[in-house]
Amino acid sequence: MNSASQEDGYPRVEARPVGGLDIGLDAAEWSRLIVDNPIEFDGRVEENQSSNYLSTTYVSKRKELVVVAMTPFDTPEDKESFEKLIVFHMSRK
Repeated sequence: MNSASQEDGYPRVEARPVGGLDIGLDAAEWSRLIVDNPIEFDGRVEENQSSNYLSTTYVSKRKELVVVAMTPFDTPEDKESFEKLIVFHMSRK
């Protein structure tokens, strides 16, 4: 079973790159990458430190910064699951 499957409660998403390094993937490849490899969160950057973190990461020789927009599939289940994910992360401020 796909580890980021709808059965596990994760929303299925369409993904597209919107900033950072162009690694040559189209929207379908990004969506497949996101679905086949569940996103893990290792921590959070405080809002007041985010500009410094992004600037430091941008000039790092060891890291690449890639920004990906994710949109849930157009089903009630995926939209609800995606909304729960957003609410969870917004509540962690």
